Amino acid sequence: MSAIQRPIGRRPGVSACALLLCFTAFCGAGDAARADDGCPAPGEAEFVVAQADGWRTLVTQEGERLIPAGIADFAVLGASSTEKPAEKHEAITQALADAFRRHAGKSLGIVYLSDRPDRRNRRPVLLFADGALVQEDLIAQGLAIAYSPGGDLPCASRLLNAEDEARKQGRGFWTPDSHWIALPRPEHFAGRLDHFVILQARVVSVGTRERRTYLNFGGLWANDVTVEIPAARREAFGGVEALEALEGRRLRVRGYAVEKSGPMIEVRQPWQIEVLTNALQ
Repeated sequence: MSAIQRPIGRRPGVSACALLLCFTAFCGAGDAARADDGCPAPGEAEFVVAQADGWRTLVTQEGERLIPAGIADFAVLGASSTEKPAEKHEAITQALADAFRRHAGKSLGIVYLSDRPDRRNRRPVLLFADGALVQEDLIAQGLAIAYSPGGDLPCASRLLNAEDEARKQGRGFWTPDSHWIALPRPEHFAGRLDHFVILQARVVSVGTRERRTYLNFGGLWANDVTVEIPAARREAFGGVEALEALEGRRLRVRGYAVEKSGPMIEVRQPWQIEVLTNALQ
């Protein structure tokens, strides 16, 4: 499996607790192997979880509010109208929350990803327990998926690889009947529109236009499932030539699905597209 990736830069800033580290990913296309994406090692800064409000809000002994970056529970995924995974959402969210509560009272390593808190006054962080990346471990257990709401995905290679292995091994919520992966059929998106989706399918054709590049997953572009990449983001994926080389390739694509002459997923970041090279993926 490989991902189409470009160097990702962040402006470093120093906080009282830790140095904000940059993440780096390398561009690849076709069969290029996913390279080390510069995932940081745990720094010297540590904190103790005093309270876990669900899994999205961790409160330290000092009262600082944190949100684990790079993951989401399976409830974020939409489901087709013929499936009923919504009935499992409470159990899904609870399982991930329980996993974080097990870290309560323990000292964890921390790397801040932003000096700016979100609207709930939480700062996004990577967490480390005994040197291991907590987010990677939770994904490997099948309790979470790799996720970013719109920007970079920290430690993309590690998180995506962990998810792929959990999926292949059927761990956690990756059960054989789970239906979390969307199929490239318009009717399969009936309950997935306006939700985060993971689509796995072969590209039928690639269309390059002045303002966009389209990856088409069906023969009728006005009705079938499409991935749209804005022209301003083409170079992040290796340029027009690299994108057009995806025709006929099997991809795993993740992002939010909307209705736009059929189901459409807008992709802006290279980590959102994985090129599948293994028949078992």
